[in-house]
Amino acid sequence: MRPPVNLPHLVVVFDGGSASPLELLSNAEGIAELSFAVPKGSAEVADHLDLLHEIAPVHEFTRGEPLAILEVIGRPDGIVSFADPGIEPAARLAEALSLPSVGSSAARLLRDKFLQRTRLCERGSRGPDFLVPVDGASTPGLGSLEFPAILKPRAGYGSRHTYPIEGPDELLTRLDQLAAQGLPGETFILESILHADADVAGPEWGDYISVESAVVAGAPTHLGVSGRFPITPPFRETGMFFPDNLHEAVRAEAFAEATKAIEALGVQNGLCHTELKLTSEGPTVIEVNGRLGGLVDSLLCQRHPGALIRAAYAIALGRHDVMREELASIDSDAVSYHISLYPKVEGTVVGIRGVEEMGRHPGVEAIRVLKRPGDVVSVDMGTFGETVLMLGTAPTHDEVLRILKTSHTTIGIATT
Repeated sequence: MRPPVNLPHLVVVFDGGSASPLELLSNAEGIAELSFAVPKGSAEVADHLDLLHEIAPVHEFTRGEPLAILEVIGRPDGIVSFADPGIEPAARLAEALSLPSVGSSAARLLRDKFLQRTRLCERGSRGPDFLVPVDGASTPGLGSLEFPAILKPRAGYGSRHTYPIEGPDELLTRLDQLAAQGLPGETFILESILHADADVAGPEWGDYISVESAVVAGAPTHLGVSGRFPITPPFRETGMFFPDNLHEAVRAEAFAEATKAIEALGVQNGLCHTELKLTSEGPTVIEVNGRLGGLVDSLLCQRHPGALIRAAYAIALGRHDVMREELASIDSDAVSYHISLYPKVEGTVVGIRGVEEMGRHPGVEAIRVLKRPGDVVSVDMGTFGETVLMLGTAPTHDEVLRILKTSHTTIGIATT
């Protein structure tokens, strides 16, 4: 009989995010023993809390005060998070224990879009005009900002509460509406909308991309570029595909801009998901996320699902040999994709048609119905209003585009 293997203890700061509890657990096999640190009162955690308790030890902490949890978790060997709200507490915990992380100062920039945009501007990255709205038309600097603009939460994710703004009057109206919901203007950033060059990727494709990267000791290694499908109004993402369909020169420039941004923010260790707009001046940073992108693992790791989750674990544990092995397994025999579908009109879902028919279409491997009759879908929800999710692979980009178009005519989501 072999003696038991003593695996390192890895704490996952869980607050929803880009990997489910079961994905987190299954991909830790042979790498680490997991426990979860979760913020008290998180709505994202509430849906998963029973399952988390079933699969690993769970420890709660108070938002803003994560270090108090050290008294109960002891001294783990690594700390990591796959959720935007978990990035900063994970970094603070890791830094207190001298463990690898993105770094607490970088985590603050990754979580606050205004601070991030300010730092990128200071370091010479291309970008839009931006400011923090205070009181609508009286906001300092508003007169010099180019409209149309986009209003979004400084610490938001998933396009929630993200709105197009045509001018100062509309900004004032929107800020009043948000204030009535308890969301003050200072918690938002207003940015001029970046003007895309539709010819870069092609008019039928999305006008932005994301660069997926692994960072060790401040040095990023870029794993690939995820292409995008066109945004649905106002700013809801409709899916991704890998590999991209860009010219090599554009891809190289995207890598260079991602490197510049990651280094400007001072990211030390971890995965990064950098979104860039395809403009006539070149790929321009929209934002940098200090985590694995949503569903990115399923896109990049067709043969070895979970490789990016395991790579994130390895980086957090300082196991660079394991990280290199996992990253070497990234491949793309075909074009993988996921497609997100929303109701054309917000409201209460009353029916969804065409799912079974679409599920029989060549190249469609799975369809997940995420909303049911009675569920409310609104623009305020951003990508969290996603109602149907399709995943699959196809031999070419043209075939993926045909699947996308077919999904729009076959699947119908009725609301009232």
